[in-house]
Amino acid sequence: MNDIVRGSSVFPRNHINEEQAKEAFKNEWFKIGDVGALLPNGNLKIIERVKSLIKLEQGKYFSPERLEGMYSKCLLISQIFIHGDSNKSDVIAIIIPDKDAIKGWAMKQGV
Repeated sequence: MNDIVRGSSVFPRNHINEEQAKEAFKNEWFKIGDVGALLPNGNLKIIERVKSLIKLEQGKYFSPERLEGMYSKCLLISQIFIHGDSNKSDVIAIIIPDKDAIKGWAMKQGV
């Protein structure tokens, strides 16, 4: 699938950088910069990032997909999203735990 979307959930402008917003839109279509797939229910699922390497403030590069792949091997993690910003020196992760695995682990630990 091409990396463009449109719909009521897509905002028409970027209040921080108008020029960047103009480049991102063509007619009513928004270039998301990611590779996606349409699900049978009509939702868009992001399956890959076009820009897969991110350079952090101190000049180090990292691949969010590589880290997500490593951490997602942990049985306690259901989903994970890792993000970095070139103006920051740290990365963030949003982790959705696997409730059943967490409960099982906690019971084994006596928690």
